Amino acid sequence: MHLPLPEEQGYTWSWFEQDEDQNWSEISMIGEIKREVFVKHIHQIQSRSQTLGNTNQSSPLQNQDKEQNLSGEIIWEHLLKREVGWLTAEKDRVLVTSYDKRSQRKLEEPYQRWQKHIETALDVCAVKIRPVQMEAVFAKQELREGWLKLKKTEHQTNSS
Repeated sequence: MHLPLPEEQGYTWSWFEQDEDQNWSEISMIGEIKREVFVKHIHQIQSRSQTLGNTNQSSPLQNQDKEQNLSGEIIWEHLLKREVGWLTAEKDRVLVTSYDKRSQRKLEEPYQRWQKHIETALDVCAVKIRPVQMEAVFAKQELREGWLKLKKTEHQTNSS
């Protein structure tokens, strides 16, 4: 969801809407991410990497990954650790911590060589309100019924 909203220090915007079953959902500026979506995205990246490796011989990076057995599940659990601080579990959801508020800005080995892919997965897979894109994009438009709410930020995961 892309909305032109002003940035308010110490506050975050949320969009509330009701589905056909009358269940309420919230989309905020703080990225919420689902484990299954993240793990699937990481698996796709690793599969592509292995496919490229098969055509170009096996790379040292892939051999190291096979030895380390870095599945999406293992990466997810690592990112949730308090000393890493890339993901924050809050009630029944997981939030993506913004770069400047992470406990570790750079991941340690064996995760470090996957850091760019992990950052991309967190950005692509997170559901959040994003800024409006100023370039012309002729994509399917979507009308949504709901409302905006500005509320005080309760935690340190405010992402930009």
